[in-house]
Amino acid sequence: MPGYRAYFVPAVRENLLCRICHLPVRNAVQVSVCGHRFCDSCLNGAFSNTRQAARLRCPVDSSSIDLSQIYADDVTNQMIFSLNVVCDHYQLGCKWKGQLKKLEDHMANCKYAQVDCIAGCGQKVQRRKITEHVKKDCIKRWVKCPRCKKETTFENLQSHNCPAARRNPDQEIVTCSNGCGVRLKRHEMPHHLRNDCLHRWVYCENCSVEIVFKDKQEHLRRCRRSDSQTEEPGITRGGKRQSMPHSVRFDPRGLRSGNRSNSTSQEALNSSPPAPMRSASFPAFLNYVGREEIPSEVVYRGSERSRSRTTSQIDIERESDIFTCTCGQRISRGQITSHMSEECPRRLTKCQYCRAQVKFEDMQSHLQVCPHFPLSCPNSCGVSQIPREEVDRHLTHECRSNLIHCPFKHVGCQHQCPQRSLTQHLEDGMKKHLELVSQLALDQRKEIDQLREIVKHCKPFTDSKLYWRIDDFWNKFEDAKHKTNVELHSPPFYTSPYGYKFKIVVFPYGNGSGEGSHLSLYVRLLPGEYDTLLKWPFEGEITLSLLDQNRDSTRGQRNISQSFSPDPNWKSFQRPGKNGATLGFGYPQFVSHRGLESTSYVKEDCLFIKATIDCKYSADL
Repeated sequence: MPGYRAYFVPAVRENLLCRICHLPVRNAVQVSVCGHRFCDSCLNGAFSNTRQAARLRCPVDSSSIDLSQIYADDVTNQMIFSLNVVCDHYQLGCKWKGQLKKLEDHMANCKYAQVDCIAGCGQKVQRRKITEHVKKDCIKRWVKCPRCKKETTFENLQSHNCPAARRNPDQEIVTCSNGCGVRLKRHEMPHHLRNDCLHRWVYCENCSVEIVFKDKQEHLRRCRRSDSQTEEPGITRGGKRQSMPHSVRFDPRGLRSGNRSNSTSQEALNSSPPAPMRSASFPAFLNYVGREEIPSEVVYRGSERSRSRTTSQIDIERESDIFTCTCGQRISRGQITSHMSEECPRRLTKCQYCRAQVKFEDMQSHLQVCPHFPLSCPNSCGVSQIPREEVDRHLTHECRSNLIHCPFKHVGCQHQCPQRSLTQHLEDGMKKHLELVSQLALDQRKEIDQLREIVKHCKPFTDSKLYWRIDDFWNKFEDAKHKTNVELHSPPFYTSPYGYKFKIVVFPYGNGSGEGSHLSLYVRLLPGEYDTLLKWPFEGEITLSLLDQNRDSTRGQRNISQSFSPDPNWKSFQRPGKNGATLGFGYPQFVSHRGLESTSYVKEDCLFIKATIDCKYSADL
């Protein structure tokens, strides 16, 4: 067998095609001398005439080869089986897509595959429509006889021995043959057809054309003679039609010559009425559309004028049997059927792609927008026969020529390339991508640390109290010992939800007069959101405490506390500026380092500081 004829997506690379059948190789073999690949069957066919002469040559470049230089290419076979294909019935609507090795299993169950009718009628039907075919269209389907209710196949329904056929036929229920849908007993049907059926034929009182009864009102509105012939014989001054003898009819050649017949009325009464013109295959209004309006005269049967009709006069009457189609073409009655089914540009035809009903003259315009019309890839990637509605999906997910961004775009790589070149770019830019990812990780780490610090300081303290826990104190103490001006800042806190904003500052190794010997503790006033509503300078009492973590009831807690009331003239408690650079106020020698080490103020490397702000002397909100 030659190569695979499946629809590969994307197109198969040229080095995987057989050089004889030009299809993706099946059971690939390769010639080691020249490197050309072939299907096993294609190469055997090429060698069939040369083996006996022991002169084997490559079918491509005619290089001399030996059978020992031809080997099975299993790697290529695996590559072919791993390529993606679409279903062989994708033009019929199947959306399946997968590897070639799974195609055979899919085809065995594809709903769009043509299979034999399970009832044995011999027709081939799509698997998804087999149930509907067996129920509605199959000639082998089982149906019930409407007379005897006996089950039989559809093809034997007319010929089976029905016991109901031997009953009284007059009592049999039949359906109106005119198609109005009424069901009556057979002996009542003639009366219905003559008097009651809406689809019965009747004569127009104005133009003598036979029309369907249900279309009579519409015809009378269209009938030109009902409005123009107010002075015809048989019309009284009051507008009512008088009864006319059955032996008279309208002659289309009469009023052209301006003469009337002088035959006696008795002759007219004895003659029978002529058959009016009628179209049995088309609606009644077609008997009028396009018909030439010809004046008429009363001609009595058997008169001299009636006997003197010539061939030319008969032709004139035939001209009145010409119709004008909706497309504008004038046709005779006998050509209506062939014209409407084969020639009329306004006839309805089915689109071969989407099966929609479209006018023949509009078919080209429809194909410009038909969602199933096959197109080639706009990027010329080699894939063709893509339904128009699938082009966008193909360009987005499948097209090998589509420009795409590098997957490392979010880390800074701005490279764009066709999809087929993406693998090569990833291999060449591996080092660059690794550097970009590493830099991104460092930037994100810094951002996370900043956010943690912000979150830590965003904890709301709005009740004039702050309990501040300082973790890893001794490590921070050692850092301050070897560095200058190392200070620790507490989270901000408020005296009330809309009050003054403070924070505590600690110098672990001391500051000023306490540097190197004491822990220094200060309070600092910060700019707040409601400073314009508060009274300045701040007035109140501030208490700073170092909490003892010893819970021994015999010893008791020995907290170190210092309190003070700010003087209104102190600059540290005036309204702070927007930059927040106010001076802190506190105690450079709050507690000695020796006292911290000898008591339980630092426990498990953790230290607690409490600050209390009493604003009872200020105009806090």
